[in-house]
Amino acid sequence: MRRFLFKTILVGLPVLLSCGLILYILTVSRESAGIEQAIGIQEQNEGALYSCVVKYRDNAYKFIRTKNLHPEVLVLGTSRTMQIGSRFFSDSLTFYNAGGAVSTLSQFVPFLEKIGYEPRLLIVGLDQYFFNDAWSDINTPVPDYSDTQDKLFDLMFSSSWLICKNLLTGDIPVLLPESPHVGLNAILKHEGYRRDGVYRYGSWETMPEKQPDYLFRNTLGRIRQGNARFEYGSRVSGKSKAELRRLIEYCRSHGIYLVAFIPPFAPTVWAEMEATGKYGYMESLFSEIAPFFAAPNNALFDFTCGTVGGSVDSEYVDGFHGGPAVYERIIRQIALSDSLVSGITAAK
Repeated sequence: MRRFLFKTILVGLPVLLSCGLILYILTVSRESAGIEQAIGIQEQNEGALYSCVVKYRDNAYKFIRTKNLHPEVLVLGTSRTMQIGSRFFSDSLTFYNAGGAVSTLSQFVPFLEKIGYEPRLLIVGLDQYFFNDAWSDINTPVPDYSDTQDKLFDLMFSSSWLICKNLLTGDIPVLLPESPHVGLNAILKHEGYRRDGVYRYGSWETMPEKQPDYLFRNTLGRIRQGNARFEYGSRVSGKSKAELRRLIEYCRSHGIYLVAFIPPFAPTVWAEMEATGKYGYMESLFSEIAPFFAAPNNALFDFTCGTVGGSVDSEYVDGFHGGPAVYERIIRQIALSDSLVSGITAAK
């Protein structure tokens, strides 16, 4: 009997130790924190970043933050809008960047309907591939903004392989450093969302040569293969244009001042795309949708070529994500042409 108990303990001990280590990682890193708790931590510590790796809840995080804050100036789009920060705008107005809360054009209006209020100014990024039928799926479901937290046991079970694998490779240390941040990505890489919703690219700033898209090798590969948001297309999607009209009409009927922009590609990347001759829909996009913005209280800007204000390749995080300097120039350029934006950026 004693031998049996000894063998049972011997076999079970590694499992217990593994479970204890996983529990430690989840709790100390705050990967197990719910969205409301994470937001509360950032409210108490302005420098705290949020970025988890075990469970992707960025959509819900941005939605809950917007719904709670009711910002007067709201940025909405994909990750290509995430560098527009509160520092560009007057301190007298509440601001939040909800970039990442939507991933397709059809998700903008549902997001606005669900947040329960009307921002004074809405700045939206209209990614070029939204308008390509070869990529865009107008019927993509709205994200589950109610997915804000898992039970700890469920999270332990779903994350055990990921955490153990990264412990073995050394990507996650056995003893985590003390940190104000929320999530392993934020703690270990100093990357994640700031309190105003802007995404901080820590490793891009410190080690650009180690990034997957260094010198745009990943993006240029997508262009050569015509995939992963770089699918070829000659015509602007009619269904997407109808969805854009829906967004414009929603803003008009709810008294929201709408400023839309077509985000930039790094100059070298855009030159490569033009050289292929296979992105006709992008070249005609602005001229086809500009008439939709002819009515008062909305505006459209095109920054596709990526050279806004003299921007250069080195100011891009990758082939299609501009860094902070690029987006500062974008806001300045918009302010030069739009009186409302100019008025609320004048204090900065």
